[in-house]
Amino acid sequence: CQQVYVQEIQAIAVPGTHPDGLGPINAADLELGGHMVWANHNFGGQWNSEFLVAQADKSNNGWPRNNAVPVLQATLAFHQNRAALVDSIVWVGDPDDTERMAGATVEASLDSPKGPWTALGQLPAPPPGEVRSSLGFDRPLWARYLRLSFEPASDRTLFGPDGIEVIEARGTSVLALWEDDQPRAAYEASIDAEPMAPEPPAGGPDRDNAVPLPLDTSIASSVVIERNEDWWRLTVPPGPPNRLQLAFVQERPVVVAELSGADGAPVPLKATRGERVFEAVLRPGEYALRIYEPPRSVVISWDSSGSVSQYIPRTLAAVRTWGRSLQPGRDALQLLPFGPKGFILDDWAETPEAIEPALRALPEEQSSNSEKAMMDAAVALADRRGARGVVIMTDAETGMNHSLWPALLKAMPRVVSLSVDSDSRQNAAIMMDWAALNGGRFQRVVGPLGLADGMEMANALFRAPKAYGLTASLEELVEPVGEAQLTIEALEGNAAASGAVELILDASGSMLQRMEGRRRIDIAHDALTSLVRETLPDGMPFAFRAFGLEEDACRSELMVPLGPLDRESAASAIEGVPAINLAKTAIADSLRAAGSDLAEASAPRVIVLVTDGEETCEGDPEAAIEELRASGLDARVNIVGFAIDDAALAETFSAWAEAGGGTYFDARGAKALEQSIADALRPRFDVTRTYLDGRTETVARVALGETVTVPAGNLTISPGSAASGSALTLDVTGNQTILLQYQNGTGVVRGEDSLPPD
Repeated sequence: CQQVYVQEIQAIAVPGTHPDGLGPINAADLELGGHMVWANHNFGGQWNSEFLVAQADKSNNGWPRNNAVPVLQATLAFHQNRAALVDSIVWVGDPDDTERMAGATVEASLDSPKGPWTALGQLPAPPPGEVRSSLGFDRPLWARYLRLSFEPASDRTLFGPDGIEVIEARGTSVLALWEDDQPRAAYEASIDAEPMAPEPPAGGPDRDNAVPLPLDTSIASSVVIERNEDWWRLTVPPGPPNRLQLAFVQERPVVVAELSGADGAPVPLKATRGERVFEAVLRPGEYALRIYEPPRSVVISWDSSGSVSQYIPRTLAAVRTWGRSLQPGRDALQLLPFGPKGFILDDWAETPEAIEPALRALPEEQSSNSEKAMMDAAVALADRRGARGVVIMTDAETGMNHSLWPALLKAMPRVVSLSVDSDSRQNAAIMMDWAALNGGRFQRVVGPLGLADGMEMANALFRAPKAYGLTASLEELVEPVGEAQLTIEALEGNAAASGAVELILDASGSMLQRMEGRRRIDIAHDALTSLVRETLPDGMPFAFRAFGLEEDACRSELMVPLGPLDRESAASAIEGVPAINLAKTAIADSLRAAGSDLAEASAPRVIVLVTDGEETCEGDPEAAIEELRASGLDARVNIVGFAIDDAALAETFSAWAEAGGGTYFDARGAKALEQSIADALRPRFDVTRTYLDGRTETVARVALGETVTVPAGNLTISPGSAASGSALTLDVTGNQTILLQYQNGTGVVRGEDSLPPD
């Protein structure tokens, strides 16, 4: 353009010096490459850039508490994700700020935007009337990423910083001339760091040549599909069972551990703490541990916008080259051109033949939305075993997607970012951050042939040996002793029964008897109509059946077929059921019919039988309940005994309810009947203990809001009658107080107020 620009001026200085007149270097300055990696709150500006720059016209208006995100977090980095030697961190506020937050918790990581994090201290807010405060260090500290956490007040809006400065120590800087576009700089030079090299295999090549597994010692090794796997040998000494714990260094290891006994039979490994720690209870004997690399999953994604159109033919050629190397059981590939269509393969491809038809039918659309593509790739990779990778080719001319980083942190893919035709520092920072997450690579593509070089680099990276670190421990186990207190509380709005409910009412002749001045049937009408009008959730799946409807007969009839609860219609049907003199009690037939009534309902299914007498139709209610449970229909049978004076009959009812996975309730009066019916529909949970020898025993059934005493040991709390969701397994010690919280559809989770043993 017949113009000349000065792009860069360099100054050469002796290490440890600082030019006279040059102020402190703020490594978080946007103009010097400082940038926000991700945040769980919108702090303003492109990629939350306003968090780092204090501007009077963009002062924040205070941060109200968000119950969904009770702690606001922001992760920042420096030029090309290099480590900075930090002298202090500064809070810059606005002079008009009224009530500020107390401060921010500051953490640092030298590894990744995910951590691990080391606490540096508290950055205090400036005192009233002042605009700057700092967290300083006696000795400068190295940090590649900084994470600041703020906890807003629960009842009012408080002001956070308008800008954050990170002041470098004098004498070395992330801004010096290091290798272009690479995070290796002053820190690596100061410790004379060598590039990471894969660990050589340390285990045996096969089961017959397994190497003894060191205990309580860190193992460093590597495996690679089709080339080598590690075999380790473990001996559990005679005596009681032992707990084996395998703790990987990596949070989401890309290798798989399989344990087997001396006979080759698999021994299950239970994952704890995510996918990093695995446990098994082992009896004395010989075991073999196999560690191998499963098939790797890679998403190739490319920019389809006009700004990079010259690269698209070369991109497709590179994808075809990659596809030709696919082998079943070794590789899985997905293709994701930017745009609304998303993935162009119906499923992960494992053969070259699956790639070509999709490329020939490539949609003609243009998009530069790289963050949406990265989001889709992360979600697709999250549940894949083994190495998970993304190769993305773009100039990163995109908008910010707030959901991207949570998805990336869950999937932890290794990202190869190939930057094409971009001279934007911000765009490069976005792509470098992706690559920094899990040991990926950032590379600028220079010319069409540079794209092929980048793809070759990515292919080699994903097919390189997979290093792993592992520590194994073996602990002799004894059954814990003592008792603990267990309470299950409802999260807001989760106290009512979930699933489908069927009420069965006994209308036989005995219900004509009087108590408290009224007939039993009238008392039952009041209790059940109150239930459907006031207690059960509107629209929940509901059915109503009655028996004893005809003199000298065993008639049972479905009065309200299964459907969404219509309160008044259900109440009218209940009130319309009379008690018939000399009618018989058809309990068994009614329970069998209830299974058919609820067959189309989704679990959980709850049957509540209200009766005042024993079976008189020659049926076998216990057998009917056993058939119901054996059929695979997950239905719990609760029995409400109304005015039962016969202790033996009450005991029989209790045994029937126990067999039906439910509970027996003894109602001796009108108020007791209403309360018992409500209790029968309260979510309940089964507490099962698993002993070291593998035996299991149901040790308690606890209703929502109740506190029960349970034995110490390995306990599983499972949703039972009227409850839904997943089970929770806990190792419980004596004298422990455990608080669990329940949510419909989710199940029980550990509450914050659970206390350790005394």
